Amino acid sequence: MQWRRFYTREVTPVRVILLGYLILVLVGTLLLTLPYASTHSGGEKRVSLIDSLFTATSAVCVTGLIVRDTEYDFSLFGKSVILLLVQVGGLGYMTISTIILVFLGKKISLRQRLVIKEGFKQFSLEDIAKFTSRVFQVTILIEAVGFFVLFFAFLKDFSWQKSFGVSIFHSVSGFCNAGFSAFSNNLQDYAGNFLIVLTVAALFILGGLGFFSFGDLYNTYMRRKTKRLSLHTKLVLRITALLIFGGTAVILVMEWHKGLSDFPAHTKVLTAFFSAVTPRTAGFSLVNLRNFALGTSLLLVFFMFIGASPGGTGGGIKTTTFAVLVNTLRGLRKGGEMIVYGRRISEPSVRNALLVFLWGIFIVGLGSLILAISEVEVAGRSGYVGMLFEQVSAFGTVGLSLGSTVKANVSLSHEFSPLGKFIIVATMLSGRIGPLTIGSALLGVKRPKVRYPEAKIMIG
Repeated sequence: MQWRRFYTREVTPVRVILLGYLILVLVGTLLLTLPYASTHSGGEKRVSLIDSLFTATSAVCVTGLIVRDTEYDFSLFGKSVILLLVQVGGLGYMTISTIILVFLGKKISLRQRLVIKEGFKQFSLEDIAKFTSRVFQVTILIEAVGFFVLFFAFLKDFSWQKSFGVSIFHSVSGFCNAGFSAFSNNLQDYAGNFLIVLTVAALFILGGLGFFSFGDLYNTYMRRKTKRLSLHTKLVLRITALLIFGGTAVILVMEWHKGLSDFPAHTKVLTAFFSAVTPRTAGFSLVNLRNFALGTSLLLVFFMFIGASPGGTGGGIKTTTFAVLVNTLRGLRKGGEMIVYGRRISEPSVRNALLVFLWGIFIVGLGSLILAISEVEVAGRSGYVGMLFEQVSAFGTVGLSLGSTVKANVSLSHEFSPLGKFIIVATMLSGRIGPLTIGSALLGVKRPKVRYPEAKIMIG
């Protein structure tokens, strides 16, 4: 009885989520260390344990940072393991298990419902089974459409067998916002191919919107079940559009005669658009990011920190958090309540937004500090901006990197010591699971038993 009371009290949904991701990473690590997971390139018999851990974490956390060349260092088995980890990590392992239970006609327990609610940041426990089924259906549908388009696009360059493989890989990786590519130089060879670029962009934009927003759009415009979109969906669409079009314009202005100078005008526009949306946790690239100006790199860091929207396959502090913070500042400046679209933002929403933002700053800052101390030689070659870029990319589960200075087609993390790689691994996990979930899982939530007297502090 004592053990049962301890289990009931201690194993909370957020801790189940954390434990589940850790188990997935462990299983993926073990599979990638097997001899037949690698191609034995460079005379090595297998991928090292730390590189397997890094790759498995990057796949489960749908990040895309790589310390090994995915195309040449991993066998078909290794690539299949990576793709499976990306799919499970993108959907969430509880979604997969719930789908299996629904298929078998089993009941979903309250604990499972709580875990799914926490994982997708749902507002209530209502129709969790139906919601999970729709998540699975939407994922399969979008990935199937993406695969179909990419298959015929790649068929011009490859045999049908290879086209089949790379299309599945990029469709799943795209919708899950993973950033893993079946090609060594990512999508740089296809910078001028509108069909491939726009298809991949559409996949990760849709994946980053969040499944709640999908359902809201469907119920409002297709089923006519609701008269208007929720405030959540309005904020998601508004901030997403602002970041996409604003980012595209800024990158065009800053890089027209610099990083994009080698491209014709139409490819410049396409590449600027792609470069503005991919930091929103997608991680694909059409150009070597080291060619971009410092200002553009810092803009990408800002975009990566914001990330995608809640309940989707992306990371970062999320678009709605950014929107709440901006509107909170506006409300405080005016001395009134935080009003958006005629609705008052609740105090818990403001408090959680501030907590997510501060936790994000803490994780990025602490990780960057440790990297600056442990990776002095790497910083000397790449600069501290490159290390900050890598750390924020890990936190936002993006996968973009300024690249290694000693080996082509891998991330800067390739040069890090085991400690540096472990810091990036921990950052990817915290970014995927979410700062609030990590904090709740590790520290717990304790309600104060005593209400202390109020005190005033001079600010500013």
